[in-house]
Amino acid sequence: RLEAEEAARKIAEEQEKKAREEQSQRAAEEKAQEEAAKRKAEEEERQREEERVRKLVEEQHKRKKEGPKPATRYGRKELHVAGTSTRRRKPTRRVSAAARPTEHGFATLVPTVDDEFGVVWLDGRNTGQEPRGPMTLRYAALGSDGELRSEAVVDESVCDCCSTDALRTADGPTIVAYRDRSASEIRDISVSRLSDSTWSAPRTVYGDNWEIAGCPVNGPALASNDNLVVTAWFTMAQNSPVVRVAFSDDRGQTFGRPIRIDDGNPLGRVDAIMLEDDSALVSWIEQEDDAAQILIRRINPSGAFESMTVASTSGSRSSGFPRMVRFDNII
Repeated sequence: RLEAEEAARKIAEEQEKKAREEQSQRAAEEKAQEEAAKRKAEEEERQREEERVRKLVEEQHKRKKEGPKPATRYGRKELHVAGTSTRRRKPTRRVSAAARPTEHGFATLVPTVDDEFGVVWLDGRNTGQEPRGPMTLRYAALGSDGELRSEAVVDESVCDCCSTDALRTADGPTIVAYRDRSASEIRDISVSRLSDSTWSAPRTVYGDNWEIAGCPVNGPALASNDNLVVTAWFTMAQNSPVVRVAFSDDRGQTFGRPIRIDDGNPLGRVDAIMLEDDSALVSWIEQEDDAAQILIRRINPSGAFESMTVASTSGSRSSGFPRMVRFDNII
């Protein structure tokens, strides 16, 4: 009887050991499958990004070979402004004094002094030359009558089709934010400040080191409250999409360390406004499975609060760039 019990015990131990080994093997196989699936997804994402960049580069080479396109009625030749006086519309005024039949766009209007306002825009006059020159960022000051008073180059080489943003702080300096472009195709966000009729040398807000041989069509946003300035932007350095926010307490001379605010898979297209408590409200588009959402998040220099969904939208470029306006306490 004792021998039979001992034999049964050994059989039970063997079966239990075998079950543990099989369970451990299944767990290892499942883990290996998960890691393989993750590597496959990462590889597919890398290939999609490489294909997107390849197409951008091909398109740029094609455009360079073909040369500048002829002017169209949609404003590729010249940049104009128009205003109203009482109830009558004033005639349009050409902003640039030396417009050529190349792209002039992505303009931002900014108030400067009482009887003057400024316009910042991407200017393609050098892109129509041989050899093809870079896109430039230019500024013009106009009087309330629309007459051109002065014009200046802010940056000699910028990203071709990322939107600009500009504002005037409480104590006076005008600040413009835009996507810069280096000789090595690093396209990070820079700012320049207009003080005493002179634009400062461009300063990088934060070194994302996004190297991309094409324009991502994803510009920054600026907002201010008195002399506190905030900027928000999208980057995809190292193939990792991120929306960042940085604050400046010295009227845009320097910016603090950025805060990441997205939910993990942003498409960018940011906007920003300041609130009365010196926090900022930032909006962006986030990809979620097969759909996209317009999200907002409140941020202060100490950190970010929970994000909120405003509306569903499309992730395609045709869905545009959401914009926010603050009126008293209404957004």
